[in-house]
Amino acid sequence: MKMSQREKYLLMIVGSVLVAVLYFQFVFAPQRERITELQGELFTVQTRYDEVMSNIRSLQKRQEQIKGLNMSISEKTAPFYPTLIQEKIILELDEMIEETAINATISFSPITAQAVQGFTAGSYEKPESSLKSFVDEYGNLVNDEVETEVDTGSTKETSNSSSATTSSATAEVMTVSVTFNGAYDVVKTFIDTVQNWDYNLVITNLSLSPQNQTDVSGSLNLEFYGVPKLSAQDQAYLEWTLENTYGKDMPFSTGVASGAYNTMIEDLVALGVRVNDLMMVVRSSTSDLPPVTVGKANDESRESYLFSDNKDGEDVEIQLTQDGEKYYFKYFVGEQSYPQEAGKGIEFTPRQNTINIQILSEDRVTTSDNSVVSVKIKNQTDKTVDVEIKSDDKDNPRVTIIKDGTVNITNK
Repeated sequence: MKMSQREKYLLMIVGSVLVAVLYFQFVFAPQRERITELQGELFTVQTRYDEVMSNIRSLQKRQEQIKGLNMSISEKTAPFYPTLIQEKIILELDEMIEETAINATISFSPITAQAVQGFTAGSYEKPESSLKSFVDEYGNLVNDEVETEVDTGSTKETSNSSSATTSSATAEVMTVSVTFNGAYDVVKTFIDTVQNWDYNLVITNLSLSPQNQTDVSGSLNLEFYGVPKLSAQDQAYLEWTLENTYGKDMPFSTGVASGAYNTMIEDLVALGVRVNDLMMVVRSSTSDLPPVTVGKANDESRESYLFSDNKDGEDVEIQLTQDGEKYYFKYFVGEQSYPQEAGKGIEFTPRQNTINIQILSEDRVTTSDNSVVSVKIKNQTDKTVDVEIKSDDKDNPRVTIIKDGTVNITNK
């Protein structure tokens, strides 16, 4: 069969259309669907990648926030016992009684876990004059709107004052009842000793009655609170140091007891804080807190704090400069610096005639405790830098000072 030229053209067109349709149906369409799926997967992966990279970039900041929170928690829980150990508290109370020479007897309540409750103001109804109702009525006639606002505010204030908040958090609580008698000055000294104790002790239900012109008798309750600590800052309290045999075979026999009540127990005095301009804390490598912390003294915002997690040692440099009557400080911890900007540093006013820097250290916990710090102090001012190092390990000190300028060092 002979085909005309026109029929050949038509046949070629039909064939081309057929090939195009088959290509679109079986090649192009599946590939387009696959590309769409891959684009969706790429978007998901890209989103996840951006989130991960964002988390990585903010990791150091979050770690610093965690360190700051740990320090804040440690500071806020410092006034409380890490846990209530009745035997240790008995020794502490005995120490208070012996120091103040007060005659006292004590009794203990069981240790319980109680919810932390907010303080509530007590209600008090003030007696009113019979003329007050007439004055109130007159006031309502003069300015009823103002009186309505006052009543509304009073209602809100009463509602707020009567509301009490109770937290779900609990703490260990133990109450000790103390019955005492002695000279009034002795009782005052005993109460002052309780209020200035290493840990916060709450005095409740205090009652006094005179016996004569100089002596009084009374009773009070002491409330002890225990809160778990994040760090080992109360390790000395947790260690039981009495390992010998104490007391008597017959508790009511004559004679004195031996051991704990004859021997003075070493005072565990908390580290005192003087008036300082800069402070540094050096901790054990086993501590949950950073081994090295440097900052401006009494910086409640903690913006000036620099931390180091290097457990094998860190280099710290403190630069003190002067421009006329103005003084500046700047310090470096490893590759970090405060402030980060180039220049003289942060202006400050020395609180005393000297520039005071305090370094709080501690004994080494184990033989593998390699936490140390090398501090270079460059003093370019007309004042003397007074460095006080407290509680450093006597056999193997953690702190080394390199002086550049007038620097005095005191170890305590």
